[in-house]
Amino acid sequence: MVSDPKQWVPVIAKAGGSGYTFHIEATDDSKGLAKLIRAHGMQVGVAVKPATNLTQELKELIEGCYVDQVLVMTVEPGFGGQSFMAERLCFIAELRHNYPHLNIGVDGGIGPGTAEQAADAGANILIAGTSVFKASDRKAAIEELRASAKSGISKNSRG
Repeated sequence: MVSDPKQWVPVIAKAGGSGYTFHIEATDDSKGLAKLIRAHGMQVGVAVKPATNLTQELKELIEGCYVDQVLVMTVEPGFGGQSFMAERLCFIAELRHNYPHLNIGVDGGIGPGTAEQAADAGANILIAGTSVFKASDRKAAIEELRASAKSGISKNSRG
């Protein structure tokens, strides 16, 4: 999480970035920032910290088509290896229920068990760090995450 996300938009765009995700809590003008990102030819993502729920500001960003994705943080931003906050699953499910076509990402504490839970709740994008990079066999770790996510998606499609 950066404290001034606006300053990095042109830098990321110039470097060839195709998307830019900012924390809603890091700006006083989320719509303006989303417009700036789009004006630089990138897709827009908005991340929400664990204490943030479906605020009016977030609803307006989604319903006004300002964002392409909502990234739900399931740990406090700052460092890897934290435990997944299972209480965020209800928020993921709420987003999926209210916005069935929205890309919903989950970042923090993603491993085989939590990948399945997040996908079951409605996430279609998973960000895994420690569970992959600390694995002795990264390819196998990724395959296990994919299988877990597919299992969660299957449960979700039945429900």
